[in-house]
Amino acid sequence: MASLTVGTLSATSETANQIGLSLSADASGGTAPLSNTLHRGTSDGFAASDATKIADNVTFPYADGSFTSDQLSQSGQTYYYLCEYIDSKGKAIWTNQASATLQTTGRSMATVTIAPNAAGISYSPENWNVTASAAITANSGAYFNFGFAGASWR
Repeated sequence: MASLTVGTLSATSETANQIGLSLSADASGGTAPLSNTLHRGTSDGFAASDATKIADNVTFPYADGSFTSDQLSQSGQTYYYLCEYIDSKGKAIWTNQASATLQTTGRSMATVTIAPNAAGISYSPENWNVTASAAITANSGAYFNFGFAGASWR
């Protein structure tokens, strides 16, 4: 029986919020069937574990877009990948580690700035949780209308 072998894993930053992974050659040898587990870490040389597992039985090329909102807010974060292949007799082989830097869309919420004592504002106070300085959250049915100088969006 031929020994279990696997090609070179590569990672590239593709579209915003997505990293593309490719393998130069599929795993071969060993005893069929083969399964694999893909892992992602945030540091070079990370130790693969259940906590770093992002997918099972991946087919390459693979697009990793499984990032949380917190991860997407960290523009410029580099992610590191490893893939483990296991044959039916439990023999395992790991790919090389590959990495790419995530390009994010910079998801953020708009902020409204209003000049103090500006006229022409109407809102539904019963539907907002309001502090002395800012509206914190809008509940269902909330509205906020304005049409005056002194407001800016950022």
